[in-house]
Amino acid sequence: MNCTCPKCKASTHIDHTEITEKGTDRICEVCKSRFWLYRESFGGRALKKRGEIFCAACGGELDRSIACPSCGILYPEYIFAQATKAVPKRTVHVRSTYYIRRRPARTPLPKKAAAPKKPARKLRITNPYIISAAILAVVTLAGAAFYSSHKAAREYSENYVKALYGIKTGIDIGLKPFEKIASSSAGSFSPPAPAPSLGSKEQSRLKTIKRQVDTYMKKTDNPPKKFASAKESLNKLYGVYTKIHAFALQPPSSVGDSQESAENLKTEFKKSSRELTAGLPKQLSDALENARAKYRNLRDF
Repeated sequence: MNCTCPKCKASTHIDHTEITEKGTDRICEVCKSRFWLYRESFGGRALKKRGEIFCAACGGELDRSIACPSCGILYPEYIFAQATKAVPKRTVHVRSTYYIRRRPARTPLPKKAAAPKKPARKLRITNPYIISAAILAVVTLAGAAFYSSHKAAREYSENYVKALYGIKTGIDIGLKPFEKIASSSAGSFSPPAPAPSLGSKEQSRLKTIKRQVDTYMKKTDNPPKKFASAKESLNKLYGVYTKIHAFALQPPSSVGDSQESAENLKTEFKKSSRELTAGLPKQLSDALENARAKYRNLRDF
């Protein structure tokens, strides 16, 4: 067959039957350089991307078909030339049988006998100092709670009595002009006169007392449980007080209407005060008795 030199591309005649798979070297007659010829099976054509290949059976040039165009053999082995010597292929030896090494079965370790559980010991406090300290702590906490409760009840009682004192003082000042007219007109007839009213000094004092009463009423908003009913009676009395306060600042224009309204309000106040004193708990009742000795306005309350 006529093979092309891979270096100078000159055509060289070669006997293709002498070429084996291990390869054969030749010297080009034109460029005098050495090149190698190899023989491969049809399956190796997938790796041969470039260069000429020739049929190993007839020496004719092959194309990309599965048969030789010259001799027609199917899947022909092919011959190719290259400028360098091919690296020898590594021979892989495959064992026909294989041996699997098996590890010997492990003998199970002997189980340790579980130690019997010891019964739980009950904690016994035998130190007398620890017992004394615990009792002292309990007594201290109980004493602190009792003292705090007693202090809160005492402060509430003081604010409660001060609110009563302010209410009684404001009512006495507000109704005083109308009580004078009632006492002077009881035994003699007199012509109609304008309704009495408070002077600017009395009005200013009445407003100051009202602000103080409102302050003490706020301090009694959250009573202890045992003073809940007494707080409701105080609120009812405070409602009567606000009516008398507004009446004293702006009374009706006629004497007759003023006198009638004053008497009605005074009666309503006496009724509410009796209901309040009748339902007071002992601690509030004792506080009121002490206040009567201290404040003159509360002696007839």
